[in-house]
Amino acid sequence: LQAVDFGLGAFIAAAFSGLNAQAGPKEYREFLGRPTNRKIYRHDANTPEEFLKAYRSAKAAEKTVGGAKANLIELPLIYYFRKPGLTNGTDKEVTRRGRFMFSEGDEPSAYKFTVIPLVLDYRLFFLAWDKPSLDKLQLAWYAYAVRNDKFTCRYQIGSNADVFEVPAYMQDHKSLLCADESVAPGQDMGRVYAVSTGMQVSTDVIFGAGVDVPDEY
Repeated sequence: LQAVDFGLGAFIAAAFSGLNAQAGPKEYREFLGRPTNRKIYRHDANTPEEFLKAYRSAKAAEKTVGGAKANLIELPLIYYFRKPGLTNGTDKEVTRRGRFMFSEGDEPSAYKFTVIPLVLDYRLFFLAWDKPSLDKLQLAWYAYAVRNDKFTCRYQIGSNADVFEVPAYMQDHKSLLCADESVAPGQDMGRVYAVSTGMQVSTDVIFGAGVDVPDEY
């Protein structure tokens, strides 16, 4: 299921690609200028408090700047995770079995495979030092998700390098409910404004193995 996790991560990143980095709150503009791996994270923390604790621990070993520790927390940021468990697809979807052959090259690859429909639950979190930046993150995500509901999951089965691309779809992508998850000020950190929203992804999961190509083919 990591293929779905990675595909969803790319979908989230696309929501913040190509936006105007010259408009909006300062922290939000700084967020847009960071590389993707420093603004969007995949992490299993159930709450922003848990995530920030793990984030600070991971950053604590970084080098100092000018003899003093650099700011360990780069906000705003986004993280997401997949909840444990899964659900079968709708009644309109059916488990499929079949054979597939890549015909490119002198020695084509052949597979036997099974495709099963699944629905997976995810949670998406937005964190910021200030409300205006948090507002911009939520609105940018909503503006993208309401117009886009599809992304690609890439599977590799067997020992060959062939990649199967399977579509995934955001359910109810035009609906948005962001719940307050803000973190109260602590001794070593100010208030962190945060919200979370749920996501359901329906997709097909493919598995199988490579087989020898019969001579008659």
